Amino acid sequence: MIAKRLGWVVGVVVLCWGSMAILASFQSVPERTMSEAIGTILNTHVDPIPLNDAYSKRVFALYIKRLDPGKRLFTQADITRLQALDTTLDDAVRDNDDRLAVLAHDILTQRIAEAQAIVTAYQDTPHQFEVVESIETDFDRRVYPANDKAFKDEWRRFVKHQVLVSAMTAIETQVATPNPLTIDDPAVEAEARRKVALQMVDYFKRLKSDTLAKRTQWLIDAMAAAFDPHTAYMAPEDRNEFDIGIKGSLEGIGAVLQEDNGTIKITRVVPGSPSARSKKMAAQDVVLKVTQANGDTTDMAGLSVMDAVKVIRGKKGTEVTLTIKSPDGKVSVVTLIRDVIQLEESYAKSAVVTLPDGTKVGYLYLPGFYRDFNDSNARNAADDVKQLLASFQRQGITAMVFDLRNNGGGALDDAVKVAGLFIESGPVVQVRDRFNRRYVYTDYDRGIAFTGHVVVLVNAFSASASEIVAGALQDYGRALIVGGQHTYGKGTVQQLLTLPGDRMGSVKVTNQKYYRVTGASTQFKGVVPDIILPQSEDYLEVGEEKLTHALDWSSTTSQLFTPWPHTIDRESLAKRSGTRIAQSSPYGTLTDYIARYQAHRKQTNAPLQASQAMAQQKMVRADASLLDRFKVAQPEMTATYDLPLTTDPDRQAEVAQWAKQLVNDPHLTEAIQIVSDMSQAAGGRAVGTRQ
Repeated sequence: MIAKRLGWVVGVVVLCWGSMAILASFQSVPERTMSEAIGTILNTHVDPIPLNDAYSKRVFALYIKRLDPGKRLFTQADITRLQALDTTLDDAVRDNDDRLAVLAHDILTQRIAEAQAIVTAYQDTPHQFEVVESIETDFDRRVYPANDKAFKDEWRRFVKHQVLVSAMTAIETQVATPNPLTIDDPAVEAEARRKVALQMVDYFKRLKSDTLAKRTQWLIDAMAAAFDPHTAYMAPEDRNEFDIGIKGSLEGIGAVLQEDNGTIKITRVVPGSPSARSKKMAAQDVVLKVTQANGDTTDMAGLSVMDAVKVIRGKKGTEVTLTIKSPDGKVSVVTLIRDVIQLEESYAKSAVVTLPDGTKVGYLYLPGFYRDFNDSNARNAADDVKQLLASFQRQGITAMVFDLRNNGGGALDDAVKVAGLFIESGPVVQVRDRFNRRYVYTDYDRGIAFTGHVVVLVNAFSASASEIVAGALQDYGRALIVGGQHTYGKGTVQQLLTLPGDRMGSVKVTNQKYYRVTGASTQFKGVVPDIILPQSEDYLEVGEEKLTHALDWSSTTSQLFTPWPHTIDRESLAKRSGTRIAQSSPYGTLTDYIARYQAHRKQTNAPLQASQAMAQQKMVRADASLLDRFKVAQPEMTATYDLPLTTDPDRQAEVAQWAKQLVNDPHLTEAIQIVSDMSQAAGGRAVGTRQ
C-alpha cells in the first residue's frame, strides 16, 4: 500500500539531565524500549544500516522535523543547543538514553508558553491587511527564527495569515446575496479573528498535551524511520489504532491519510466512500482544518496521523467539514456525511467500449487487490477479474484495457493470480530478504483467461501489487504499459512485530524487497511505461523517490521464463499515439495546466496583503478549472456496462452510469486507441491460444 511514514485509513478496512526526567519519561515508555525496538529492526530489516554518526544525524533531522515541522516553535539558538546531541543518538540506542527528548521537551514547553502569550496578545487587535508583507508557506524553505524578536514576528504573521485565509474562505463560500461580504469589511476580519482565536486555544491545548513520554516515543520512531520511510515504531496505543485501521469499522469518510512535513495529506480516496462521492477530494490534497457539526474546529498543522484519524473519524450519519488545499493551491471547503463505505465500489468492474467503426474494446477496472483472509467465501480480486475476462472472451473481444491507475496494491496472492490470467505459466515476482534468500511466486495454471491484445493503464499512484502485475506483463511482453512517467515505486514488504515485555509496543519493519522476473526491482524507480502520456500526477510530490531515506533501486538474479511469442511494435504504436496527443485539444489544455501548476508551486511566499491574496487565489482557481476542461466526452466512442457481478438493480444502474462516463477520460480513450491500433496491426485477431 502507498504510505509515507504510517498511512492510515479513515473509515475503511485495510499498518539525561536529571534522574526525575528519566523516571517521568519511562512511566509510559519502558527503559528497554529503545534498544529492543532498534535491535529488532537491525535483526529483521532487509538492508540494515550501521549505527554510527551518520545514522545519528539522520535520526536528529527526522526528530526535529517531527517536533517542529513548521519551524516556528524552535529558534535557531534552540537548534544549536540541541545539535550538541546530534551525534550521540547511535549510542543512545544501546544505553536507552533519552537526553535529546528531555532537552527538546524542556525547550518546547517554554517556547509553546511564549508563543501562546504572543498569540493571545494579538487576538483583540484588528489585522492590517493593506500592509505589504508575506509569509513563507513551504516548510523546507522556511528558516528558524534567528532570535526572540524574529520568533515573535513569525507568530504574528502566522496568526495574520490564518485570519486572512479564514476571511477569504468566508467570502468565497458565502450564499449569494444582494450585499455580499468583502475582504475590507471590518466585520469579516473580526469574525475571522474570532474563529482563529478559538482554533488557537485548541491548537495550544494539543501542543501542551504532548508529554515527555510521547516525545520520547517520537524519538524512537525517528530512530526507526532512519532505516527507511516505511519502518516505524508504534507505542501500544498506536498499535491499537493500527488494528482499528486494518480490521475496524467501515463508518467514516473513506480517505487514506499520511503525515507529510507537518501536514496531513490524503494519499488515496476510497471508492464508494463519502470522500469519493463528493468528487471534491483527491490524492495529494492537504487537510488544513476539520470542523465538527457543533462548530468545533481543529487545525491539522503538526497533528500526528493517528490524532488526525481520531478527529475525522465518526459515526454514520454525522457531519464533518474539511478545509482542504489542492496541490495547485486551491482552497476548498467540503462538507461530508460520514457513512458506511460501499465496498462494491472497491471491486473490479468492466465495460465494453464501441469505436466509430463498430470495433469493441474491453475495459476492466481494478481499484485494488482485495481479499478477505478471514472468509474464504468472500469475493477476491483474482476470481472477479477471471470472471470479467471470461465475458470478454465469450463476446469475441480481441483487445482490452486493464486499468490499474490509483491501485495502491493489496494481497500479493491475488496479484500473482491476476498476472497469471494473461500468461501460460511461469514466475511472476520474486522477493529477497536480508540474507539474500529469495522466494519466487509462480503462476502454475497453464490456462489463459484472455488471449487478446492488452494495454495496462497506470499512473503515479499505481503501487506495490499493481506494480508487480504491470512489471510482469511488461517483462513477458504480454502487454503494453501506458501511463505517466513511472508508477509509485514501492517495492518493499513490511512485517509487524510485537516487542517483548510489558507495554513496549510494536515495530513495522521493511523485511523484504520485490523484484521482477528480470531481476530488476520495482523499488524507487517503479515501472516505466512503454508509452508515456502527459499527466498532472507526474508533477506532484508523490512516489517512493520523494520519500526521505527511501531504499535505493537494486537488482538480483533473473528467473527463467518464456516470453509471450507475439511481439509488440512499441515504436510504431508510440509514434501514432504521439501524433494523436499533439493534435488533441484536451491534451493541449492539460499541458497548459501543468505549466501553470508548476509556476504556482514556485510561489510559496504567501502575500498577507488582502488584495494580493485574493487576486492570487482567483488566479489559482481559474487555472485549476483547466482540469475540468481536460475531461471532455469523446462523442465517437460509447461505453456500456459489461458483466454484472451483483444482482442489486440499484447497484447495476449506478455501474451503468459509471460506464457511460468512461469516454470522458482522455487517458482512457487514448489507451483504447492504442490497443485498437495493436489489434488492427494484427488484422483484428486475438493472439495466443484460446482457453
